Amino acid sequence: MCSLRIGVSNGSEMAVIRQVDGKYRVEFPQGKMLYESTHPLGYLRIAPHSNALAFEEFSSIDGDAGWVIAIDRNGRQLLRSVAFVSVEGVAWSPSGEEIWAGATRTEGWANEVVGLGLNGKQRVVLRLPGIIRLHDVSRDGRVLLSKESWRSGLLFRGATDKKERDLSWLDYATLRDISSDGSLLSFDDWGSAAGASGLAFLRKTDGSPALKLGQYGEPILSPDAKQVLALNATTVNLVGFVLLPTGVGEIQKVSVPGIQQTASQGFMPDGKAIYYAGDDGHGWKMYIQDLPDGSPRGVTRAISVKRNHFEGHYLSPDGRTFFSRDLSERGGLYPVAGGEPRLIPGWLPEDIWVAWATDGQAVYVYHDDKTLAPLYRLELATGKRELLATLAPSDTAGVTTIVNVRMTADSKAYGYSFSRELSDLFLVEGLR
Repeated sequence: MCSLRIGVSNGSEMAVIRQVDGKYRVEFPQGKMLYESTHPLGYLRIAPHSNALAFEEFSSIDGDAGWVIAIDRNGRQLLRSVAFVSVEGVAWSPSGEEIWAGATRTEGWANEVVGLGLNGKQRVVLRLPGIIRLHDVSRDGRVLLSKESWRSGLLFRGATDKKERDLSWLDYATLRDISSDGSLLSFDDWGSAAGASGLAFLRKTDGSPALKLGQYGEPILSPDAKQVLALNATTVNLVGFVLLPTGVGEIQKVSVPGIQQTASQGFMPDGKAIYYAGDDGHGWKMYIQDLPDGSPRGVTRAISVKRNHFEGHYLSPDGRTFFSRDLSERGGLYPVAGGEPRLIPGWLPEDIWVAWATDGQAVYVYHDDKTLAPLYRLELATGKRELLATLAPSDTAGVTTIVNVRMTADSKAYGYSFSRELSDLFLVEGLR
């Protein structure tokens, strides 16, 4: 599978970031591969003299943390920055001797323009309160940047609710899971209130205050809701899990040796093992791992994962089948015991996974149409789909995406998060 992701031109040559067979590669000129990674790449820029490229390598498939990298036309690495908590834009300085990046190591979102010299030196070019995004730098030194106001809301509707209720918390609450009875939500916050490390929370859907679990990300509830599986959020590269009790108990660390990235984690039905999509540096597969100190066991062929939309509850109710995407991003059903996957009839490229239905004969999917999200029940035998609801906040001003829709298997309760992004664009002069 090959798809063009990003392209920039110097007028005569094109540089591109392309996704090929589950990996991301930089080509310059187009067709000549200079760099490849299983981590997503972005913000590709050509140096003023066309002798080098700069880009970001994201630390995971979710978020904007990562490293700024520069390579020459032969693929030789000229620069690899420290790990930034947030990178929002990359550009070359007018001289071509520095790379400028909207970035931070200490806040939740980028609040500085950082100068990264090819000589290894780093400096702060500009620091502003709040969030900034670097768009471009002209040859005469003018800087195009925006001041951003970002928030994430969390909406929920239970079996007896006549309409959705706002269960947002802090400034960037992102829903991760919902208990089987719809009484409990888990979410994390990566906004300004949380700072450089994310925070994980539990909140009852009756509207009572949220319970902070600590500096963790992507909290997922166990089948009995007595434990939470989460990522350690104290580092940029989130690898390795922790088991957190929802009541009295001890925290347990769960290492994932050999795995560089994880996604779509969850519990096996008996709660004695976990599963997750994992990247070992060569590509993604589904893994199962016994608790508390088992080793990862790959159980599928190579798969692809959805970027910037956390998908959970991949495992079927009987524990025998995973949902995953193949390298052409077609949805399929993968036997846990191994064997050939079965493509899902009626699956569309824009489908985003939500959950299995109770009987295992249908699944729930939705489409992120930015300001709204149609939610469907998809029959696995026939590919027939039924529209269940159209999700949308009452005020859609500035809404850019509907993320992480969660629904109980009986479809009686659901929740989702949405991102609201407002920007003011500025042309800044005099930066050196």
